[in-house]
Amino acid sequence: DQTLRTHRKPPATTMSRVVYLAAVAVAAAAVVAAVAVAALAHDVIPTPDAPVGGSLFVGSVSRPRGDSHTAAPQEQYHHPQGDTPSGSSRKSRGTVVEPIVIFPGLSGSALEAKFDHVKDVPHIFCEKNKDWHKIWVVAEEFLPFVIDCFVHKMFLHFDEKTKTFFSTEGVSVRPQDFGGVIGIEYLATQGQGYFNTMIDYLVEHGGFEVGKTIFGAPFDWRFDTKSMNSSGYFAQVQELIEQVYEQNNGLRVNLLGHSMGGPVVQ
Repeated sequence: DQTLRTHRKPPATTMSRVVYLAAVAVAAAAVVAAVAVAALAHDVIPTPDAPVGGSLFVGSVSRPRGDSHTAAPQEQYHHPQGDTPSGSSRKSRGTVVEPIVIFPGLSGSALEAKFDHVKDVPHIFCEKNKDWHKIWVVAEEFLPFVIDCFVHKMFLHFDEKTKTFFSTEGVSVRPQDFGGVIGIEYLATQGQGYFNTMIDYLVEHGGFEVGKTIFGAPFDWRFDTKSMNSSGYFAQVQELIEQVYEQNNGLRVNLLGHSMGGPVVQ
């Protein structure tokens, strides 16, 4: 659908792409470093249960509603080098298209934030109150001094009792468009694509349809899987899989995870 595809593409800006990418790299390094420092201070490093290594993980769920939604070992295949699955494993078999749910990698989910009386901001111009808005990735967040506000609001703190991480007081963060693909297609308004090429290809050549057989499961990638579980993310994932399963009349639901998305799927 040309109208849908055009609607999904972000608007262009006049900011230099090179300058923008450099700013993104600096901001990402700052956030990751902040999380690492917080973790090291408590001898806890949020690591996944399985190595990532830029690999692709694909699993599937074919059990009826109410049963465990963990793919059986024989239903999983792993491509360490990102190889394309063989024809027998393709998601489109004849006229039947099995739905897929995509789990992006580290920093691969667009994030939205809400501020409610944020305390201890580093600068007087840092916003303390603001309704839901996109915070990752937004070029303006990486400007000098403004980036200090960004890091303060994206910083994670550690709870000694629960051994989990939590956001700065007054800051709420959520993935953009959970269940949809807006939060995983393009990370930035400048048009740096992520899953857009693959999604467009599946729609044009594989018989897939966004919202019917293609879904996204973006997540707050700042957290480790234990903290993600306590935040209710995996409950959302289970609900999404059940909805997709029913919407597609009991067809197997395939889970595709890229990089950090692989351990999240597992």
